[in-house]
Amino acid sequence: MIATAAVATVDAATGPRVVLIGLLIVGPCIALLTAWWLPATMTGAWACALAVFLGLPDGIWLTGTHLAFISATAIVAAAAAAGAAMIDGRAWPFG
Repeated sequence: MIATAAVATVDAATGPRVVLIGLLIVGPCIALLTAWWLPATMTGAWACALAVFLGLPDGIWLTGTHLAFISATAIVAAAAAAGAAMIDGRAWPFG
């Protein structure tokens, strides 16, 4: 979550000149390496929330670009959570 917050801070600080929303996926990807589904899920939700709110300082609020960034972040977050659940085994219903 710290890496995701750091990316969000830099993105908000640079304003509309640099859009770093796509780098928010670093959090769920790092959380996947823990192989625990709960940190991966929470970090993914945190990254998705930040992707929504960072549209304001980036000046792309609810444009096609913003929705693409939100969608990409949500897809990676869901994949990381599912991957961590599969690795964890305790949370996977078929494991």
